[in-house]
Amino acid sequence: MALIRAGLGFDLKGPPLTDSSWAHVLFPPEEDYPTYDWPIRLGDADRLSDGLIGYYATAGEPGDEISYDRLHAVDPLDDSGYTIPIGKGEGLAMPARTTCQEPLTHHLLLLADPHVPVHATTGILPIDSLALPADLIHQSLLPIRASFRLNPLLAPVRQAAAQEEDQPLPPGLGLPQPASWHGTWT
Repeated sequence: MALIRAGLGFDLKGPPLTDSSWAHVLFPPEEDYPTYDWPIRLGDADRLSDGLIGYYATAGEPGDEISYDRLHAVDPLDDSGYTIPIGKGEGLAMPARTTCQEPLTHHLLLLADPHVPVHATTGILPIDSLALPADLIHQSLLPIRASFRLNPLLAPVRQAAAQEEDQPLPPGLGLPQPASWHGTWT
């Protein structure tokens, strides 16, 4: 699992589109749709290619500090009050901003699978995704070694037995061995 700090914004690529009829060519009306709050849903439990498990978001308005009181989970197991379902993205709803307006950002802390992207859905724009660079993940995981604790181990004691050269084996424990041999097992 990876903890990813992210900022979520909703920016328009240019000025808002206005009525283009002849009656409004010289004096276009000001549109009110840029002030609407558009819901943004992160993650999708039905999409196997989505790596989001949950996220922590701002408790109030966009731009506030992250609140760790609730984990917004893609698929919460219980109704404990700490984990709440993401829903349709109402918690991350925000207005669209033009490039000349001051940016508005939801600060998030994502809990996600580092090998799979996280998807954002708005309902009016194409689905966008955030993925960590594969070389960054590989370099970070390279020094981590897997270890398996095997004590105490309940196993039968191996009795001395003859080998091919008629040399008895020293007494020891009989351990199950993996199906594929990589390395030396002792």
